[in-house]
Amino acid sequence: MPPSATGPDGQVETRRCFFVNQVRNFSAAEDGKIVVHASHRSAFELTAVGYCRDIDWANQVAIQPLAGESRLCVDNLADLVVRPLGGSADRCRIRVTRSLTEAEIEAL
Repeated sequence: MPPSATGPDGQVETRRCFFVNQVRNFSAAEDGKIVVHASHRSAFELTAVGYCRDIDWANQVAIQPLAGESRLCVDNLADLVVRPLGGSADRCRIRVTRSLTEAEIEAL
């Protein structure tokens, strides 16, 4: 069962999560962000915490959750290994910012 939290209106909100090994694709977004596409028509926005060199030009990425976890949820931190085409890999810290809506996924 996914983790949950109480929202500002007192309603229980389910945190959206994905398993790192289910990520099947990614795309660059604006301002140091990428979108990862996971299974079951879900997509998540990841935002660099600080500077992340070549995130906009990445040819390959690897997501490495902290503390050996295999699942990431909204607001979790992880390391992102970024490899641009023809370049060497860099590591930076990212945060899972949000899950995309169905309409946003369709627009990609």
